[in-house]
Order: sequence, then C-alpha cells, then structure tokens
Amino acid sequence: MRNAVSCLLPPRTRHRVLFLLLLASGCGSSGPVGPEPSSPPGFEASGLARARSQVSTVPGMGCLVVARGGPTVFEDCYGVARADAPDDVRSVTKSVTSLLVGLALDEGFLPGVDSAMGPWLQPVATTIADDRARITIRQLLIMTSGFDWYEGGDYALFNEWLRAPSQVDFLLARPLAFPPGSHYTYNTAASHLLSIVIQQATGQRLDAWARSRLFAPLGIGERRWLTDAQGFCHGGIGLYLSPRDMLALGTLVLDHGRRGGVRVVGEAWLSESLAPQVPLASYTFASGYGYLWWRGRAHGLDYVYANGYGGQFIVVVPEVRLVAVATCQWRDNANASSNWSRIMDAIVNQLLPSVR
Repeated sequence: MRNAVSCLLPPRTRHRVLFLLLLASGCGSSGPVGPEPSSPPGFEASGLARARSQVSTVPGMGCLVVARGGPTVFEDCYGVARADAPDDVRSVTKSVTSLLVGLALDEGFLPGVDSAMGPWLQPVATTIADDRARITIRQLLIMTSGFDWYEGGDYALFNEWLRAPSQVDFLLARPLAFPPGSHYTYNTAASHLLSIVIQQATGQRLDAWARSRLFAPLGIGERRWLTDAQGFCHGGIGLYLSPRDMLALGTLVLDHGRRGGVRVVGEAWLSESLAPQVPLASYTFASGYGYLWWRGRAHGLDYVYANGYGGQFIVVVPEVRLVAVATCQWRDNANASSNWSRIMDAIVNQLLPSVR
C-alpha cells in the first residue's frame, strides 16, 4: 500500500515523503522544533537524515543548527530547547577566550603570546613563584603550562579548584609536573588565568571586553558569564550562549574574522590560533590542538571546533563552508560523556560525508 500511494505522488513530493519517513525512523516523541525537515541543496539526503535522526535520540539533546556558506540550512531543537535561548556552553568558553586574547593582542594591550603571565597575575595572586611567573600566554593557550593537573573523567580536582577561596592561588600552589612548554595537559584552571591577564591588560572584565569587541559586532546581546571567587569571569567555562550565538561565532571563523565584510578579529590571529600547535594522538575526533581550539580530520576534510562538556560544539569545516552547532543538557545528565560522543559522531561521520 505504501508503494502504491507513493507512486501516485509527483516525484518531488514522493522524494519529500520518503525523506520524512527516514527522519521519523529514529525520532522520539518530542521531535525537532524549527523549520520543517527537507533535503537542502548541497547535501546527500540519506546521510543528512541519519545525522538528524541520530541526534534526535540523544537524551537531553538541545539543538542542532547547520549553516552552509552563511545561510542556515536547518535548525532542529528538541524538548524545551530553543535556538535563541542562552545556556552555559562549558568549555566552548575557552575558544571564545582565545578570540578575546587575539583582540587584546591586536589592539596592543598585550605584547605577544610569548610574554610571561607573571606581571599580569602579581597584583591578584597572594604569591607567585618565579617558575610560575615565567609561564607564557602561549603555554596557557596550548595547555602546556606544566601544572600537575588531571581533568580527564575524574573531576575531583576540578571541583576542589571551583570551591577554593581563590582559584588563582589554588592553581599557582600546584606543583609543576613538567617543564612549561614541554607537555600537553588539558587544564581548565590554567585557561582561566587568561581571563585575569586580559582584565589586567585592558582594564575591562572579560565579559565587558567580549561585549564591546566581539559580541556587539556579531549582533550578540549581553550574555551571562560566571565568575570565580574574586569576581573574575571564568576563562575556561561559564559563558552563556545560544545556538544562534554559537553559529555567529562559527561563521566569523569561517569568514576569516569578518562579519558582513567588516573586520572583527584579525585574520593573522585566526590563522595562528587555528593552526595545529600541539599534536594529539589519543583523542577521539581530534588530531591536534591550537590556541584553545581543537582540530580534526575526517573523510578527507579538515575541521576545527570549540568543544564543551556534555555535547556543546561549534564545528567549522572551511573547505565545504560548513558550520555545525550542537547543544545538549549536561546538568545532572548521567549520559553526558556518551552524549558528547554520539553528537560529535553524528556531525563528523554522518553530516560531514553528506555534504556535496
């Protein structure tokens, strides 16, 4: 009967019905909220359908938003999620901080990435040893500060740092496990120091600096940004962005730092910060790390991405001019780690191969 009905439909309508049936095969009762699913030009229909179906079954899935060369291709949101609703995007914050470091450098507030962090931290820290003071801005950006730190799946140390009366003093009191610059260790506490560096250098708190230099030119409104015990905005977590905000940031990266032909972020900074600074051999979906941006390669295409706990992503694929944004509920979500993998797999191994 299904074949008989489909044969009675015009070819274009029949293709649309079959596409919708493919989408329905993996969707829960909530379904996507947004533009009606379609087979947009430039995508292979079944691969795109698999990507959208896969994310639709992720527990707590927020939104998947995809743009190609600027225009939004689709905007799927689930449950109560909305594409215009800001939420804490966790470590996506780090990549935004990287853009803000670049702006401070371009405007002459910072002398260069190889300058030491000590002069900026001395007014804030209770004490700072000489070996810590010599750690450079570059080493903070590429996670080679050398501190004894562990954040990979066991968040006890991270949570102890969050609860400390001074986040700066807590980190500076940690031993150095490696000579700075010699070893990659993912460290949110170290990336947070960049917030203090920017505030001390520019005289503006990180949220104010972002609002005037980055968000306003992109049409992003005032956004909440969580602070540490001393009132400094967290440099590595805690920025609230909506999926549409994230799409604007991804499109800025895609367009080499320009928005509508107007320069927002320096092209030289973007080229440097997105380049592979540290090779990564054992990370899923990542082959290298830039200045607080991740890098990967799949299906013959290079991509860069901002990456947040539980499934927050801005993925930029320059060669095919693709930007994919995802959000997912991470608070009290027992599936946060598996959600991260499932969403990124849908983007990299389903969506990306479907691009034509």
